[in-house]
Amino acid sequence: MTTTDHEIEQEATDRVMHAGLQLLAARERRDGATASRPNTEHRPPTRRLLVALLAIGMTVTIAVLTDPTPARRKTQDPDGVPPSWRDELAEAPVVATRQAVDALAADTPTVRLTPPTVRMIAGLARLRHLRAVAITGPGNTPALTLAPEIVDALVRHTRIEALELDLVAVDAERLAPLERLPLLRELRLRIGSTPIPLSILPTRSLLRLAIDLRGAVPRDWQRFLARSHGLRALELDGAQAIDASRVAALGELPALTELALRHHTSIRANLVAAIADLPHLSALDLANGTLPDRGALRPLRQNKRIRRLSLARAVNLTSGDLEDVVTIANLTTLDLEHFGRTVQLDDPGKMFALHGHDPLPALRRARSLKRVSLRDVPDLKLDALRAAAAGWEHLDLRDATFVPPKGTPQGAGDLEITNAEAFRKFLAVKELIL
Repeated sequence: MTTTDHEIEQEATDRVMHAGLQLLAARERRDGATASRPNTEHRPPTRRLLVALLAIGMTVTIAVLTDPTPARRKTQDPDGVPPSWRDELAEAPVVATRQAVDALAADTPTVRLTPPTVRMIAGLARLRHLRAVAITGPGNTPALTLAPEIVDALVRHTRIEALELDLVAVDAERLAPLERLPLLRELRLRIGSTPIPLSILPTRSLLRLAIDLRGAVPRDWQRFLARSHGLRALELDGAQAIDASRVAALGELPALTELALRHHTSIRANLVAAIADLPHLSALDLANGTLPDRGALRPLRQNKRIRRLSLARAVNLTSGDLEDVVTIANLTTLDLEHFGRTVQLDDPGKMFALHGHDPLPALRRARSLKRVSLRDVPDLKLDALRAAAAGWEHLDLRDATFVPPKGTPQGAGDLEITNAEAFRKFLAVKELIL
């Protein structure tokens, strides 16, 4: 990992402060040694120099603590929203003892503590590149709670940008001290089945907040919005309690550009209309949602703001719904994973194809698409796929199946792609994932 501007500033602060303290100690030793004899020599203005050095150190420190730019230099989206740490935290090294913490490489950026102890958290101090921490219970199960001493230990690590907490329960007041983390920009919460008051969350410095509501009705919605004006991305899982009126209230967040309402069991037209009216929304995630009615996505027609849309694993999503989606004027990224499949009610673990719903005719009419996922989509017709994908920069076809070309003997089964590069050239896309 390369050294960041933030780390350079922090190291400069440390050096300046250390030099100032050394200078003061030398001055005091010299004063003690020469106090009994007159001093006719010119003394350099060490005290004034120390004040200047300390002032420089304070200036650098303030710059570090108030710098809104994350220390991590990953590509941000066009709206300037820092990328989520979700994927990195999911792959973070899992440690359960202080010895395991001590064995981590010094440039480790993420870690998952299962469960944490004060000694484990103290051991993180040597990880100069640490930016994101996840706390869970043994075996990645939810931790029982978050003890005050754990919170106190965490807030000493002022470089933390992202924190993920997976807990059975927590006293709301215990989360408040997290606001003392000066660089905390992302908070991800999964806390039991009892909703906590949203208004107590440390949202003043947050740019991204992710909460698993687990179907519960969020409390203190208006008070939460009133103190979250800097929020740019809001992710809500188990979001069926979020109705059209609560979505409309999100318009009070002037910086909000990303919204996720995952696992929503009732995506209806009035809810989508409230989403479409959000003034600055450019990214929408409705993954794993259920569309009970035809035309639920019609309010998105001709929308000029949304550029990224995920309908991955959406239940009852049809080709008719896609006809509305492809009219979104500036849509560049579309995730249709599992399109053409739905959940069989008598066996939620089994997926089956909804025959007659082909995404390609609608996608061919999309004018601005650049990145598309058709992962696990069944029965894609190669000629239609080639016509639709012309000009796309990125296409994900993992686990997709393809209809054999005309003339293939019956019973031959699905077409097997054996040369990925030749297939990429055939589709005329820049990047292909198989």
